[in-house]
Amino acid sequence: MAFTSLKGSDDISFAAMRPYQIALGVSYLDRGWFNLSSQAGYIRKGGKEKIPVYDNVGSALTEYLVLKTGADYVSVNTTFQLKRNVRREIYYVGVGPRVDFRVNHFSSFAKTDDAGLPVTIKAKPVLYGLKCELGFDYAIDRLLLGVNFSWLPTFNKQIDPGYEYAFRDQTFTLGFVAGYLLK
Repeated sequence: MAFTSLKGSDDISFAAMRPYQIALGVSYLDRGWFNLSSQAGYIRKGGKEKIPVYDNVGSALTEYLVLKTGADYVSVNTTFQLKRNVRREIYYVGVGPRVDFRVNHFSSFAKTDDAGLPVTIKAKPVLYGLKCELGFDYAIDRLLLGVNFSWLPTFNKQIDPGYEYAFRDQTFTLGFVAGYLLK
């Protein structure tokens, strides 16, 4: 599960969405107290805002309009993980570079240009950042079951349409791990 929102300039932001994320990875160069871990996966980043809609000024609330904007990405990363093995338990903390490639974008609103024509707000095609993670795995023979929590800070802005408002994503993930030890 991902927890993602958009923060913009002048305290303008979009509230959190909770889309799913999925990744496939491999850990290698295991030296007992550290290893490398590489992953490729899919994640949705963006935000939504719930705006009340009224019939007339001062009248009762009739409904809500939900505005969403963001994009779907294929994300690749490699982290350096420091780890500690205690019996069947593996505790780790890791950090490493991450690149997200946009495969789709979505926006439920549009800005108009000088001629009054709609201009769709698109997310950047490539995002650069880090993956900072901590986790826990439990080994049952060769099977690993665990939990991973990650913070995904991004260096560039996710949405920058070239006018006064630009938005940077804030993304956290909570994942359940299922793995298999090859050695």
